[in-house]
Amino acid sequence: VVTQKVFKQDMARRVGASRGMVGRVMKDLQARRFIEVRGNSIYLRDNIAASSGRAAAWVKMSPRPS
Repeated sequence: VVTQKVFKQDMARRVGASRGMVGRVMKDLQARRFIEVRGNSIYLRDNIAASSGRAAAWVKMSPRPS
């Protein structure tokens, strides 16, 4: 679980991409159901559960409360 607030610009700097590219990749990941965004939180799909035929589990990544 990641508890610090991360902005798209920060992610872009870390991987050497533009903020726009990070946004496009995140939209693609959402469309393919690898991530789900709910409010300020991002949930990562547990692919092991999904690939085994069981119901998908989600792991929450959320910012630290202020």
